[in-house]
Amino acid sequence: MPLIDYITYILGIYGLSWIITQSNLFYNIRNYIESFDFEFINDLIGCIVCTSVWLSAFFVWFYFSNEVWFTKLLIIGSTTTTTWALAQALNDVED
Repeated sequence: MPLIDYITYILGIYGLSWIITQSNLFYNIRNYIESFDFEFINDLIGCIVCTSVWLSAFFVWFYFSNEVWFTKLLIIGSTTTTTWALAQALNDVED
């Protein structure tokens, strides 16, 4: 796994998570989904770190298809940790 692929993957997951949980682009979609009162989904789209876990778990199978399963788990964990660190540093976490 080349380092540039790993960095691109991490930044891509962070970007997608931010778009889903924070952006004005998805504001109306988030409000519509929250109107159904599904606690799990509402928590998911309101938390950038939670969203990054599920996005990473989905996309790791496509982006790193040649890696063994335990490497994929490590990638998911490191992506989540990096998302948390970036969200803390950029103040993208709700208090």
